[in-house]
Amino acid sequence: MRSRLAMGASALAGLAAVIATQADPTVVPFFIGLAILGGVAASAASPPFTGQRRVVAKGAAGLWLLAAVWVGVLLLMYNTIWEHVGPQPVLQPTYLGLPATVYHLIGLYGGLALVLVSAFGPERWFAGNGSAQRS
Repeated sequence: MRSRLAMGASALAGLAAVIATQADPTVVPFFIGLAILGGVAASAASPPFTGQRRVVAKGAAGLWLLAAVWVGVLLLMYNTIWEHVGPQPVLQPTYLGLPATVYHLIGLYGGLALVLVSAFGPERWFAGNGSAQRS
């Protein structure tokens, strides 16, 4: 179950990368990097989740958290300091009625939540899955 959560985070980042190809190609490498990081976290979170695997999964979650905090700082600066500097923002294309930025934020922060639960969630949350009951 832990690895599925991390793969879900990777999928969210991949979706954000696909949408970014049309909306803002400059952020595509960032989301591809997050998708790869999610794959690393998923590989590390597969059973047995002990020792080096646990360290790698927590490290991947820490890197994702660092990226999310940095993007949050940039968003805050964009909306406060840089709001009146530079050209007016252009309208972004929409997908299913939502602007691309929504998908970018879901890919980043939704993926962050999944990776954090995967790496730091208590063992009792995952004890009921099928792999723990096989003997």
